[in-house]
Amino acid sequence: MAESITSSVNISDIAIRRKPGASVAIIGNPNSGKSTLFNRLTGLRQTTGNYPGVTVEKHVGSVQLEKSAVSLVDLPGTYCLNGQSLDERIAVDVLLGRLPGQERPDAVLFVLDASQPYQGLYLLEHVLEIGIPTIVALTMSDVAEANGISTDTRALGQRLGGIEVVPVDATSGSGIGQLRQVLERVTSDRAPFRPKPRSWPALGESADRLSTNISLSASANTSDQMDRIDVIHALLNPESDLA
Repeated sequence: MAESITSSVNISDIAIRRKPGASVAIIGNPNSGKSTLFNRLTGLRQTTGNYPGVTVEKHVGSVQLEKSAVSLVDLPGTYCLNGQSLDERIAVDVLLGRLPGQERPDAVLFVLDASQPYQGLYLLEHVLEIGIPTIVALTMSDVAEANGISTDTRALGQRLGGIEVVPVDATSGSGIGQLRQVLERVTSDRAPFRPKPRSWPALGESADRLSTNISLSASANTSDQMDRIDVIHALLNPESDLA
């Protein structure tokens, strides 16, 4: 019996697995290819449960990179950061570090559907204003090209404040190697990062101005970054308790 158990274990696989360090949240519009990409990156290294106090499923997986490993959290699909559904509120609470038992992610992997870029870019610019290091995985490029849509990934990244945009096909695996390299680079370099999208400067400018003049928390330990996150959330959701 002991022999059969031992022979079924892949020793080399155990040797290369590492305990996940950084936490990365994967977010995007519904049907953008987000869950397919999550499955491709994590393989069978996944756990499924529920977020505390709700019935919304929580999917967490380990992504093995060349020199490190990261924990990938698959957030519910959403179209904006001020959505009213339970799924949308969960996605926002995770990004803002407000969900009990769930630390704020160190980075964001944003899945952008190249065939429907405008609704994805609307959400992406909300996410960028939070100030978390962000990578864009561009999916559905084949569908976009069939519809006469092409994307200059370098120009798009520059337009979004200098972030990296990686075309991927989660089904075939195309671009996954490059995406893993970018994930490792971004999560290992924990330097402060706040991209400056040029297409919606008013939101960022308003948040900067307000966060320097008011404090939304009585705690003396609240950081300037958290103050700014509160302001962004209030501006995007005027009916929230923070507004």
